[in-house]
Amino acid sequence: LIMGGLSSAFLVYGMALVYGTSGVLGFDALRDQMAALGSSRVFLAGLILILVGIAFKIAVVPFQMGTPDVYQGSPTPTAAFLAVGSKAAGFAVLLRLLFFAVPEITLKWKLGWLAVSVLTILYGSLGAIPQRNLSRLMGYSSIAHAGFLMLGLATVSQAGVAAMLFYLGAYLFSVLAVFTVLSLVMEEADVQDMDALAALNRRSPLLAMTLAVA
Repeated sequence: LIMGGLSSAFLVYGMALVYGTSGVLGFDALRDQMAALGSSRVFLAGLILILVGIAFKIAVVPFQMGTPDVYQGSPTPTAAFLAVGSKAAGFAVLLRLLFFAVPEITLKWKLGWLAVSVLTILYGSLGAIPQRNLSRLMGYSSIAHAGFLMLGLATVSQAGVAAMLFYLGAYLFSVLAVFTVLSLVMEEADVQDMDALAALNRRSPLLAMTLAVA
């Protein structure tokens, strides 16, 4: 609740600054005014605050702090919704903002997107290694995948955007499959530990195959 409120505060305050300097919030209208707004520090501050708010939603470094805890503390179906809905909506808004509204600024910050993507991949991948809780493991997985998605943004190209959308589609289906299996397995075992998956191939070959493929 606190992290969600904080991210929304960044988002709304950033929108207020953008609107205060431009008088518009539409993506096309912002793009039309970029020649005048690109040098405005207030506008850039508002844009950064909006990006920070979105970064909380998609869980990229350094705004990923609460993600593993939220996944671990939430019921499995709720964690699945957060992994799928929040990620998809966050990246959809991010792409429209950066490529439709402020493409010139997006190009200037190319190295920044690359640094964020690399750090996010490393944090999510390395943080997942010692995890024994399945939901918490998926939280770190969500962070790492956000980093891989950000690589497409770092290319600042239409090919990168197409790759992001393809990756996002595959990610959403695989995450839904994983959480469906985990929900069924953990309900039966009444634990969230890795041990719940022991001998799953003998208990349910279909679930084991689905989890392996996903």
